[in-house]
Amino acid sequence: MKTTFALFIILILVSSRINAQNFSLGGGLGYGSQINNVGLNFRGDVKFYDQWSITPHFNFFFNKKKGNITKKWNALNVDGHYFFEMDPTWTIYPLFGVNIATVSEKVNDISFSNSDVGINLGFGSEYNFDRRLSGFGEVKYVISDADQLVITFGVLYIL
Repeated sequence: MKTTFALFIILILVSSRINAQNFSLGGGLGYGSQINNVGLNFRGDVKFYDQWSITPHFNFFFNKKKGNITKKWNALNVDGHYFFEMDPTWTIYPLFGVNIATVSEKVNDISFSNSDVGINLGFGSEYNFDRRLSGFGEVKYVISDADQLVITFGVLYIL
């Protein structure tokens, strides 16, 4: 988990050097269908060529406890977005990306953990409230051994 979070921070810092005037930071809430729980989403977003963006983000799903089993699920993602402008304040986009999921279960005092690499496919929308603040919503499916549907809503602050 520490390694995954460190990679996320490095991606954001490297991305911010590319083009700082098109850089956003934010986050929101997400839901994962496999863990069947909500979680937090932390993200950076780097826009380039007016219609493209690279979005590294980290999903931290809240632990799911069922009886004596506790399940943890975290995911590091890097998605590409291609924007279609619907009007000056609203865009929609398909997304394609890479997912690294870490799933662990604890049964009594015995822990099991596994990481898996997958592909993200989905779509989203972004609405600019003003020149510094926008909201987003995404639906994507992660294709891997740890596959699941992920729905995320949140806000971005444009730096």
